[in-house]
Amino acid sequence: MGISDEKVVAVIMVGGPPNIPNLAQIYLVGFYEERELSMYVLSISTELRVPVRYLREDKPHDSAGGLYNFRDLIMEDNLSHIFLLNCDVCCSFPLPEMLGNLLHNVVAAGANLVLITRGIEKTTRALVSELKAISKEVEDCELADVAAVSPGNNNEIGNMIAEAMSKVG
Repeated sequence: MGISDEKVVAVIMVGGPPNIPNLAQIYLVGFYEERELSMYVLSISTELRVPVRYLREDKPHDSAGGLYNFRDLIMEDNLSHIFLLNCDVCCSFPLPEMLGNLLHNVVAAGANLVLITRGIEKTTRALVSELKAISKEVEDCELADVAAVSPGNNNEIGNMIAEAMSKVG
């Protein structure tokens, strides 16, 4: 399959869409209520001119579980590549390094670096704006519950994280 006839899908575990050549579909997978993301899904789909669909899990399954549960839907269009960006609500991850690796691979395949960079910057601004609009401060009494989400709703780990955060401020 040549670059011009490849079909690529982005599976984003609650995150912002990348700008990838031949991007055919974007899936957001998560446990949020659909109404919380509906405006974002509509605006990013319109802006990127790429279909965006939110796939709501019946319960949090972590990244691998979400991919497994929706595998048939994600793979139904005979894809050549999948780009997965996992973004937890309460985490820190090396996004610049991840994007650097992605850009290196995409540019090596013949994509235009300037257009990709502009797309990433535009998407980042839109995502940050949307996240600010829907975010809320977490009260100390809610911290353990929020911290338990990333490790698969593991309350023991959530409590350890909340305790550590209360000690360091």
